[in-house]
Amino acid sequence: MKKIKPFLLLVILHAAVIVIALALLWRQPSEHRHDNEVIVVIPIEGMITMGRGAMARGESVDEIVEAIDHATDDDNVKAIVLKINSPGGSVGAVQAIHAALLRFRKKGKHIVSTFGDVAASGGYYVACAGDKIVSYPGTLTGSIG
Repeated sequence: MKKIKPFLLLVILHAAVIVIALALLWRQPSEHRHDNEVIVVIPIEGMITMGRGAMARGESVDEIVEAIDHATDDDNVKAIVLKINSPGGSVGAVQAIHAALLRFRKKGKHIVSTFGDVAASGGYYVACAGDKIVSYPGTLTGSIG
């Protein structure tokens, strides 16, 4: 009889544990699985200014505010993750996004802001509406105001 190698035995045991865990999770009633909880990811890239297609991804500030307001009204949405890569922008556009985020938080929901290469000025201000900020060590960030 052939002896099973320790690495192969470890792989088989891990696979068995994963299969058992998945089977147990699958059998849980839906009220314990939280399938209806949603996290919305909203990218904010480029200059934050009013107007159609003003930002790097072609969306308008109005569309971003609308997405935040929709998430605010949706009871399944529990959190927003902001993916910010912006040097800032116009005061009005930044304040519109910031105000929408504050309405979202007022409902007891959470916001995590993440920074890409740059999150300065208005990009930083938008992030401050959240609960936490996660940044790369080399991200260029800061604000005068």
